[in-house]
Amino acid sequence: MVNTPEENAHIESFHGTLKRAEVYQKHYRSITHCRNSIAKFIDKYNNRRPHSSVGKIPPAVYHKNILNNLVSGIKFAA
Repeated sequence: MVNTPEENAHIESFHGTLKRAEVYQKHYRSITHCRNSIAKFIDKYNNRRPHSSVGKIPPAVYHKNILNNLVSGIKFAA
């Protein structure tokens, strides 16, 4: 169980980025507008925005590469 911000640093970092890059920059017209806008930000953050911690590629690409490498290393019995 994670009980402190120090134990959950990657999530705290994401929340800071979300606030600075999205929430504090907008004036939402409604809760629906807020949800949609944040969902778009998260999609961009995970699928299009490069991250230095994973080799300057989006996390989704990094994850896909890892899965492909794992699967390609599996030998299936005939």
